[in-house]
Amino acid sequence: MKDVVIIPGFDAMGFGIEAYFLELEKELKREEYNVYIVNNFTEKDSLEKVLRGLNDFVKERNLTSASFVGYSLGGHILMHYIDSKPKIKIDKAIFALALLGTSKAGKLALASGMIKAKEKSVLYEAIHHDISDHDIPKNIKIGIIQGNKKTNKMFPGSYLIQPLFLLKANDGLLTVDETILNKSKTAKNCHHAFVKTDHFTSTGNVHVIEHIKKFLNEGKF
Repeated sequence: MKDVVIIPGFDAMGFGIEAYFLELEKELKREEYNVYIVNNFTEKDSLEKVLRGLNDFVKERNLTSASFVGYSLGGHILMHYIDSKPKIKIDKAIFALALLGTSKAGKLALASGMIKAKEKSVLYEAIHHDISDHDIPKNIKIGIIQGNKKTNKMFPGSYLIQPLFLLKANDGLLTVDETILNKSKTAKNCHHAFVKTDHFTSTGNVHVIEHIKKFLNEGKF
């Protein structure tokens, strides 16, 4: 059995986050993955606290050779986590890292200013940090999956349960170009895929899930 750790995004942290990833979890289990969803921090916590919590989560379960999937803000957290010069010592036996709906420069519309992030929080770091600045170990492959389809306002999973201010800010207008890490230190490790999906429903999109499975198994799309 292989291990995969899922890091959720903004407003998908804490109690009940598993619901966001039911389809992905089911499909990964069919591929004989042990699936772990991190739920021991929130976006209001400091980056250091989040990284320590993630590190503890991995070590307590002996997941030092796991692959990772980061959704939205979770992708920014993972890029900090696997940086080659981390403040916190971690194991580097990570094969594949899939980032879903994560922009390279924190443009998850959180950057629109509609959400005031507490300084030094992990959310603040994501808004003000460019993930292409990281030096990533050569043994780690990074897959970035993005869509730019607007959120369907009649779909209950993406509209009715979402605050209007967040919907307006993050309605799928992030372009694929904003996720491509060319001309950067990180580019040599990256593979990119485009799927016609919106941000909120992407975690259950069948094509996204197929891309994630392929990348975790093969290290490419």
